[in-house]
Amino acid sequence: MKACSEKDFEAFFKNVVDFIDESSQSIFCKDEAIDEHALDMQQYLDGMLSPSSRRFEEVVVKRPQLNNEALESWIHKSSLLELDEFLKKALTLQSPFARLFFHYMISSNIRSMSSQVKSWGHIADNVKPKAFTYKHVRSYFKKWVVRFLGSLRKTEVRANNNLFDGMVLRVDVYDWSSSDDLLSYYDIPVSAIITSPPYGDAIDYLYSQKLSFYSLGYTEEEIKILVSREIGARRKRFNKDSRRVWAEELASAVERQAKFIETGFIAAILPHKNHGREIGLNLMREQLELSGWSAFFEVDRSISQKRTRQSWTSIKQETISIFYKG
Repeated sequence: MKACSEKDFEAFFKNVVDFIDESSQSIFCKDEAIDEHALDMQQYLDGMLSPSSRRFEEVVVKRPQLNNEALESWIHKSSLLELDEFLKKALTLQSPFARLFFHYMISSNIRSMSSQVKSWGHIADNVKPKAFTYKHVRSYFKKWVVRFLGSLRKTEVRANNNLFDGMVLRVDVYDWSSSDDLLSYYDIPVSAIITSPPYGDAIDYLYSQKLSFYSLGYTEEEIKILVSREIGARRKRFNKDSRRVWAEELASAVERQAKFIETGFIAAILPHKNHGREIGLNLMREQLELSGWSAFFEVDRSISQKRTRQSWTSIKQETISIFYKG
């Protein structure tokens, strides 16, 4: 993103701030300016990203509107009204890249704007707030943009760097428990895979993010369909065989991923054995060895949570395992 021209980069974010700032006298004149600079950035990014901004929007956004019926149980009605009006205005922009940016901004802030602020787990467990607190939506957005822009400005982009010449960064949405149809999509060799599979019985990844799904127009039933395909979710821990099922699904998924590589490496990040989930690493190792892979390197690491307000999980250590096939 920052690799675009400095002029387009700074101009885009200046217009984003104006777009957010309801006190700006020129706010209703900024749509065209945002589109102009966003389209320039979009053209650059679409040359090195697959799918295109337009196609990615079609995949990610279920419906171009908030699921207000679901969100009203979590967000103060006045805040929700502001959020709804803001999204409707953002969706009038012509640039798919600009529309995606605002979807991303809303998704990044929507939990903070809710009245359930205790933890991600409370949202995953459907513990709705008993009282509602009004949050000024545009204030949250402006603070987020300042932080986001600060992070980008700290990122070093070297001029005349040909590293990305001819390179395409690709994003695919794929259910690893399904068939091998995706293999036919790739016409280039794969030399390495880095995977960080779900922790068994530790986190409800999808349900904890359901407010973001609501912001993309998903219904409760559509979220449930996605959740049904999730492996290792925390809510499955009540099944006495949950760890074994997680380990088997994990090993099967990694085996499918390994089929992309004829010669190369697979790096997997899994919970440390001290957390009682070594069955996952063991089954994955056995499955890969049966397919001709060899253990290459292994190291343990601690998970730093000093900067987090709320801990995602009680797991404090991970094991990074690297396998090789030549």
